[in-house]
Amino acid sequence: MVLFRGRQQESVIAHRFRSVRARFSFDAADGLYTARVFATAERAVDLFHALSGHLPPAVAVHVWDVRSDQRWSGSALALEDVRDAFARLRTPLSIFAGVEFTLVGSDDQLSLGASLDLHVHARSDRWYYLLIGTGLVPGTPLKPRTWRLAPSEFPPAPEMRGALDRAIEKLGLTSTQ
Repeated sequence: MVLFRGRQQESVIAHRFRSVRARFSFDAADGLYTARVFATAERAVDLFHALSGHLPPAVAVHVWDVRSDQRWSGSALALEDVRDAFARLRTPLSIFAGVEFTLVGSDDQLSLGASLDLHVHARSDRWYYLLIGTGLVPGTPLKPRTWRLAPSEFPPAPEMRGALDRAIEKLGLTSTQ
């Protein structure tokens, strides 16, 4: 029996696992707006999936598996099919990384790098407000990373490769090598 414990603050799972430092920088030059998102791996993958819902109904998809140096692409794919295929990759991707995804709309490009860096390139500033709507905080641009993992530094990930192969087959992407 605890007499002096008092009322405990209720824990919200979304707050518990979300990085308080998740933020983004936003730059504009020559009519092109660029956003870089700084978040944990899981949050970056979730944000990529959430933000992809704001692209036009048909997108071009480019995928690069850095472990095997294989590339695939497809154009005019239904956004809902792409989002469904990516949703199945979220867990292995956030664990193993090593695959770069780029979705290209008519005026927007959403990219998730092999090291799970999230970038947005667009011809309008609407992404600034969309990023704020996801709970990210605007911040000052940081210097780019001085380190990058070389493709050979990504450890083998058969689970990721199997999930990636299923997604590529489902979307009907063609090899570009």
